[in-house]
Amino acid sequence: MRIVSCYEAGYDGHWLHRWLTDQGVINYEIDPASIQVSRRARRPKTDHIDLEQLMRTLLSYLRGEPRVCSMVRVPSSEDEDRRRASRERKRLTKERSSHTNRITGLLHAQGVRDAMPLKRGFIASLDTVRTGDGRPLPARLKEEIVREHERLCLVHKQLTELEAKSKAEVRDAARGSIEAKIKQLTDLKGIGVVSAQTLVHEVF
Repeated sequence: MRIVSCYEAGYDGHWLHRWLTDQGVINYEIDPASIQVSRRARRPKTDHIDLEQLMRTLLSYLRGEPRVCSMVRVPSSEDEDRRRASRERKRLTKERSSHTNRITGLLHAQGVRDAMPLKRGFIASLDTVRTGDGRPLPARLKEEIVREHERLCLVHKQLTELEAKSKAEVRDAARGSIEAKIKQLTDLKGIGVVSAQTLVHEVF
């Protein structure tokens, strides 16, 4: 008996697709953003309506209408795991910027310019910092900055360790490995390790 199933790509991840495939089920992961919806009016959001729409979309796709939706290319568990390094780096970089901007924003609101939170001795320097009107930093503000700085230092430490590990893997890459492909790309002018990792893991 031929069994066909589908679900929208999302929080369920790709493990479900791999498990269903191992059980002999023909499964499809549908990109939810590619499913066409009526623009005439705002439609109610219910599981029943979503299921009907999903079934109609799948049946149309199986009838040979490829443009009715986009199917997700499901990676192997190994390929999916390899992507984690570059994706985690992206999240950590964003988080580091968020903490840095928060600290500089708090100081800027007090008339303090050109703060460099990652510079050595930054926390100690807060004792001598004066606001725009010549006052010491308020006690609670300083405490908040110290806590924010601790989170910033943790993220920066994790990001540094992750980047060092990635560079070591590329440097010691075995012939024919994924890391070797990354190393080949870095030999091209203008492509660094981070960009090469993203291209190999996400594009190629």
